[in-house]
Order: sequence, then structure tokens, then C-alpha cells
Amino acid sequence: MPRSSNAKRALFLPGLHLNPGQVFSSQAVAERMYGLLVGNEVHQGGDKHLGEVQKRVAKILFAIFDICVARVPMFLGLSDPALAWQVVAGAVAEQCNCTNATTDISELVTVFADARRSFLNRPHDVMPVAGVGSSLTAIIDRWLEATAESNWASSSQQTTTTTAAINTTLASRPVSSAPPALDKLFAGVNLIDTQVSGREADDTHDWPPSHLATTMAGFLVHPGLREQLRGVCWDNKGIMPGLPTDRSDPFRVRLFLGWVASAYTPPPGHHHDQQMRQAYGIDSGRPLALYMAPIAFFNNGERQGWYQDSGCQSKLFGHLDGFLSFAADAFATGGKRTVLGLMTPFFATQQEARALQKSHMRRFGMAVMLRAVERQGVTGLQAAFFCPWDKHPSIKKTWRPYEWNVLLWKEKVLGAVEKWAAGCGMPVHEGYMGGSTTAWKGKDHDSVEMCAGWLWRAMEKPEKTLPSFLEEDNYEWEECLFNKVESWMRAEEEHGGDEMDVDQDM
Repeated sequence: MPRSSNAKRALFLPGLHLNPGQVFSSQAVAERMYGLLVGNEVHQGGDKHLGEVQKRVAKILFAIFDICVARVPMFLGLSDPALAWQVVAGAVAEQCNCTNATTDISELVTVFADARRSFLNRPHDVMPVAGVGSSLTAIIDRWLEATAESNWASSSQQTTTTTAAINTTLASRPVSSAPPALDKLFAGVNLIDTQVSGREADDTHDWPPSHLATTMAGFLVHPGLREQLRGVCWDNKGIMPGLPTDRSDPFRVRLFLGWVASAYTPPPGHHHDQQMRQAYGIDSGRPLALYMAPIAFFNNGERQGWYQDSGCQSKLFGHLDGFLSFAADAFATGGKRTVLGLMTPFFATQQEARALQKSHMRRFGMAVMLRAVERQGVTGLQAAFFCPWDKHPSIKKTWRPYEWNVLLWKEKVLGAVEKWAAGCGMPVHEGYMGGSTTAWKGKDHDSVEMCAGWLWRAMEKPEKTLPSFLEEDNYEWEECLFNKVESWMRAEEEHGGDEMDVDQDM
């Protein structure tokens, strides 16, 4: 291994000013960073020219900052930056095939962002010319501009926020190739599986976690999911896979949902803080269950009808009937009060799918929450649909050609939920639709990505994401930019409910 000073020379790139002396917080972190940036061959004493090494460093740094810039909306939308750094670390691990901890990646980004800021603040006669540093400094400038008003982006704040992040590493595994049929259907989509793993646990034979209900654990027995998620649990969350997008293949979406459910479903007897116990009226055990398949169809027959034209991948999607059955079981025997799911319908015809018109295979995102609540002594249903449509014009523009399809689909979902609730003997007390999340104005928004992030936050910090189940707290839904579902409001009025004049744009 070469001396750190030799490896450090490769970090001095045009347009950046690293302070003299120790660059990273410790020698151990420095060695890991040199291994990531400089590479094993040079790290072992190779004779590569310094200029070539610097090109490698610049290329890797560019990839890392590009990942960060793409996730600015998530940083701005989360109250805890450490959670966003987990997502970034998972994406870096996948793209750069590394095993660095979350804290390593956040420190690396902070060091080089500060180096760029330091360069810009210093008097200098010669500006950097196009070359090894030009594209890198451009992407760092975008990161600095996007986070200029965020105090967590400063080096002093990073020191405190990232130390609380989960210090886990990623196990390197070979990436399996996608089936040919899936390659055709999702042409143009990155099908490299997200590599996610927990720490090497001593008790990995107890997985899926034994405290998960059978209906939940059943989603995790898929060989690919089991291989990727084995060992992830409440006490061993590992590194979070990337948020799925409206073009992600169904396996990637199931991987994300499986990770969230495994990592944020605690064992019985878990102690909750006072705020959450009051908000949810419980003594122990988290009252949430997450359906771990993206809901793209209404029933199993419809899903089977798409088997051939989806390249045999429709089996990886869920359907609404299955989700409602899952919810009924969670309420009746699972001791859960709230059930969450991710809906990802696509509005292509089967003829369009056969023609491989990939632009038609984008999926629309909507998250659903079903919750058992009591109103005037009667247990009934409270439903909320997180649908970032009206609050984000770019999403509305993307789906404008399918606006009528989206409207009909929403109406059909509402009808199916209402019919299911009646069959279960649960009157619909309240229904809400809408919601929003902080988003960066310079980015095209993705409805599936937003909804996946909302579900993750609901599982990770339900008390900060979902209004309480109490009737007197219903105003909180409106504060979160949800509107009452008009058709259910009329039903409520017919049964003697309070009148509310709320504009609703479905």
C-alpha cells in the first residue's frame, strides 16, 4: 500500500482546493476513500501515470455527485438528511461496486463540495480549463446551488447528521442478467438489480424475521428477493436500495418494498416514544403493515391476461383484490390498524406492449393507506390516497395524454375499496386524496418515486407522516394538502355526517 501522501496527490483536481494536512476525519476513513477513488491497482503500488489516476478519481466523483443531484428532492423533502444519505450510499454502492458506509459517502461529498467552495472563494489568476476537472466542477456547482439554502449541506452540519446514520456496508454480489423477455418489454430501462444487504448477521437463518405475519413473509420467499434481502430486519437495516421510478422493473419495486417492510416492522414489545403511543393509541408493536408488491391490476384474472405480453413479468405485480384481502387479514388477525400499499398501474394496451413502445410502459404512482378507526362507537374505514398530481405540474404534464385513463382508474379504485369495506362490515368514515412533498423545481418529478418515498417515510416515521386516527385530528389531512373524497363525503352526509364544502379535482 502506498503512502497516503502519494494517493492524496491524485485528489488535487482543477477547480478544487483541498486544505493542506488531513483531508478526511480519520486515517481509517482516508484509507477507505483512497481505495474507492484511486483504486486497488494504484493502491497496491501500480505505475499508472498521475494524470490517468486523476481521470479515474474525477470520473468516480462525478458519478457520486450526479447521484446526489438526482436526489436533491429527497434531501429537501426529508426532515432527517441521514435517511437520504442512506439512499445515496446504496446507489453509489450499486454504481461503483463499493462497500463504503453511509457516513463515508456523506463525508466524501462534503469534503469535495467544501473544496469547490474554497476554490471559488480564493483569489486566483487562472481559471480551470476544459479537461479532467471541468465536468466534475460543473456537477459540484449544481449540487452547491441546489443545497445553498440547506443548513445540513454544510460541513459542520454534516458532522453531526451523518454520525447518526447507519454504519453498514454492502456485500458485493454478481449482478444477474435480466430475462430476454423482460429486456424487450422494458427496453431502455436499467435492469441491474440493486445490491442490498444487511451486515453479516449471526442469526440469518431466522429470515424472513419470525415476527412478520405469514401474509407478509410470503412476499419475501422469492429467490431473488431472499438472496438480496437476507439478514435485513428491524435491528439490522443494511443499506437502503434506491427509490423505484416510473420505469423501474417490478422486481426492483418489490425489492424496495421488501426492504422497507423488513427493516421497519419491529418485533413485538418494541418500545415507542410517547408521541407515537398517543397518536396511535397503542402500548407496543407498530400498527402498520406494508403490502410488498406493486399493485398494477385489479384482480388475478387481469394479471394472468397480461402474462405473455408482459414478458412473463406480470406475476411480479400485485393486484387490488390481493391488497384488500391482505388488509382484511391484517385488521382481523394481524393486530394492525393501518395498511399501506403502492399502486403502479400502466395504461398501455396489450397491442402497444407487443409493439414494444416503451414510452407507453411508464407506470403511474399512487400510494394508498387503509386504516381502521372508530367514530361514535362504530369501527369503520379511513382511506387516504397519496397522489402527487395537481400539486406537481410536471407530473400532470407527463400523464396528460392519459388523463382520462387516470381518472377512470381512480374512480374504479374508490369503488372497489368502498365495496370491499361494505363486505367487511366496515362503513367508510373518511376518504382523502392528494398530498404533496417538497420537490426541487429544477427536476422532472416522478410519481412512483414520490409515492415510494412517502411510503418509506410513513413506515419509518409514521407519527411525522400520517395524521393520527383521532376524529378531532382530521384537519391535519387538509394541512398535508389532502382533500376529502367527494363521493364518500356525500355518503357521509346521507348518514348524518357533518357537511364540508371542499373543492375536489379528481
